[in-house]
Amino acid sequence: MRTKLSVILLAAICTLAVNTAWAQTTWYPTGLYGGNVVAVNQCSASTGAMYMASTGTGVYRSVDGGLTWSNISAQFGGRYVYCFYSFSPTFFTKATLAGTNDGLFRSDDDGLTWSAVTAIPAGTKCYSIATPGAAYIMVGTSNGIYVTGSYGYVWDHPAAPAASVYCFVTYTMSGQSTNFCGTSNGVYVSPGPYGGSWSELNDTQTSGKSVRGLVTSGSNLLAAVWNGGTGLGVYKSPLASPSWAAMNTGLGNLNVNALAQPILGSGAIAATDNGVSESTDGGASWHDYGSGLPAGAVKCLNYASGGYFCGPTNGGVYKTGAPILQPVPILPVNNATNVTVPPTLTWSYPVGVPSSYDVQYSTSPTFTSGNVLVSGVPGTATVLNGLPPSTPYYWHVRAVFGALTTGYSTSFEFTTA
Repeated sequence: MRTKLSVILLAAICTLAVNTAWAQTTWYPTGLYGGNVVAVNQCSASTGAMYMASTGTGVYRSVDGGLTWSNISAQFGGRYVYCFYSFSPTFFTKATLAGTNDGLFRSDDDGLTWSAVTAIPAGTKCYSIATPGAAYIMVGTSNGIYVTGSYGYVWDHPAAPAASVYCFVTYTMSGQSTNFCGTSNGVYVSPGPYGGSWSELNDTQTSGKSVRGLVTSGSNLLAAVWNGGTGLGVYKSPLASPSWAAMNTGLGNLNVNALAQPILGSGAIAATDNGVSESTDGGASWHDYGSGLPAGAVKCLNYASGGYFCGPTNGGVYKTGAPILQPVPILPVNNATNVTVPPTLTWSYPVGVPSSYDVQYSTSPTFTSGNVLVSGVPGTATVLNGLPPSTPYYWHVRAVFGALTTGYSTSFEFTTA
């Protein structure tokens, strides 16, 4: 069943570095609509892809590509969930971590049940989770960084950075990895895969400021910088030494909540308080990348199999790539003739149960004239009364999920008897 979120929650930090190639795109709603989504991520499951989303205290799980979602909030006891991350401790097992305002939680059964990771003290805010590779996992918290090299069974707590840690990115060249993190005191860097020793990578532009997103762009870093509650936009610096400069030409809003990076090209996607923007030239210029999104802020951004996912204000979860699956017309079969009046139109929906359907029929194959809309159909069939004989008709159907709809299905034709 599609899930409507009624609660409107405060924004939280959700910044995840991601990988994909660039292409212009359109965003489509998924089955989780309404509410302010602050975290969304693809997580591995024994059954394949699983998606986890959070509106803070509302936590949801999807195992069908975001089409339908189940509410698992009770597992977190009202805790605020900032982020998710999944990994494979063995070839045959999957595990998922969730960072909350009251410690780190782990699931070993595809997100159905959760338990606290006791190595990270209760009350610790866990803002971000990332991996530099292999068995290494880093957790950014309100008390610095916790790291593990054993898939989460043993944890270390480096002395630095002594700050809240909001995001990570790893840069790898010639087999050598360097980790970077964005904190409440700018940017820190750690050589090697483990992330056990960190030092500042700041100048006056970033020192003492919050960095809520990081991506690499060639031999540079791009950072989403904030000064208290005011966004300063995106700053750029060489990886090797701090020399930060604003890169905001064309950026529609300086309150940047998350950054995402591609595999190819030199650019980034920025989730801002006014939609999503894209740069394809290393941050030198930006343009709108939010076609299809509702107006307002986007608080989280991630890449998963099949496209990007994001959380626009009061919009639930949106994704790029193919739109939500459309209904499938069944009867009358396409190009049927001598159809008895009144005809009964039937269709199916691949997965999930929409709240209703809209059926449109017309004497025009392009639906440019003579259209009739039958809205609010509760099931997968409707009767068309009053049709004249020996007349060709065309029809298609779309699914309705609250205030949102899918696209129309493939059109079928029939001719009345």
